[in-house]
Amino acid sequence: MVRFRTATLIGWQRLLRMPKFYFHVRKGNELIEDPEGMDLPNVVTARAEAIQAARDIQAEKVRFGTDVEGDLFEIWDENGLIESVPLREHPFTGTREAKAD
Repeated sequence: MVRFRTATLIGWQRLLRMPKFYFHVRKGNELIEDPEGMDLPNVVTARAEAIQAARDIQAEKVRFGTDVEGDLFEIWDENGLIESVPLREHPFTGTREAKAD
């Protein structure tokens, strides 16, 4: 009985655990890896984080007079690449958007 309860508990922990997403930055042929990642509930939330981070990076680059042309966020999970988010397609608006709950 103890073995069954332990196995069941481990199974539930795996089901309830949020997936980890990594936000690597691709600059041409160079990939700058995100070693820590973020625990997020789903891909939609990961995409929203990448878009907000793209805006933040673009704002910083504008401040210093550099360009983000061609740079990408690559959203990865433990299975590999999910989606690429171009930094340039999400212009800085000057304000942070409210995050959805």
